[in-house]
Amino acid sequence: MSRRALFGSALVLACSLGGCTLIDQRTFAPRARPAAAAPPLPADLALVSIRLGTRRAAYAGPLAQAVRAALAKKPGAAFLIEIAVADAGDPAAAAAAAAAARGQARAVMAVIARQGVAPGRMRLFARGRAGNAPGEIRVHVR
Repeated sequence: MSRRALFGSALVLACSLGGCTLIDQRTFAPRARPAAAAPPLPADLALVSIRLGTRRAAYAGPLAQAVRAALAKKPGAAFLIEIAVADAGDPAAAAAAAAAARGQARAVMAVIARQGVAPGRMRLFARGRAGNAPGEIRVHVR
């Protein structure tokens, strides 16, 4: 086949493929929505916000009361526990803050579990926070 004939064949092929669509998720499920790893949650939608370092005795009662109220409105509610820690410049300080935050988050989850919430209805995730604002644990209801 000559170069001219080969080029002409390629041109015809390229022009005929112009109306084709690529196969992607919409081909098989046009209304499907991708799942997000961590849901975007504004701070103002938190059920409870607990500053890191707060003693358990100070937040256990109000947290339990808020969880009971949420369960009264929606018995099958799921709880998202968000750890929001400021990004520290020092790696050692950041590791210590993250360990303390995880410990406090486990204590928060224990308070929620005492209200009858199964562990499968709780989800823990962490988010970084810009600036030097103190970290906190936010409890969201879904």
